[in-house]
Amino acid sequence: MLDEELKELLKLCLVIIERDYAPCGLKHDVKKRIIKLYEQWKKAKVEAEKERRTIGGYKLIFSDFLRAVNLAQELAKRYKKSKCHYLRKWLMLPPNTRGGLGVWSKSMQH
Repeated sequence: MLDEELKELLKLCLVIIERDYAPCGLKHDVKKRIIKLYEQWKKAKVEAEKERRTIGGYKLIFSDFLRAVNLAQELAKRYKKSKCHYLRKWLMLPPNTRGGLGVWSKSMQH
């Protein structure tokens, strides 16, 4: 069963998923990435609390997805490629590598 924060995050991302990722055939993959990033955020939060420090909230993950879509749209216009090309490329990269979907929200956890 999903916890309340993850449900809220998925609800926030739903419009982006349906509008931008689903037409590219990436709906299932992007949901898996959101859940993975959320689980990593939750672990980082526990570690941060042990060390008496704070990290950004889980809604940073939503911001990451929104930034990716906006950047994909801009790059698609500039280089005459499809938005799906960029969304797929970034989703294929691990979230902790440069260009990987989720890298920005991961960097805000440290």
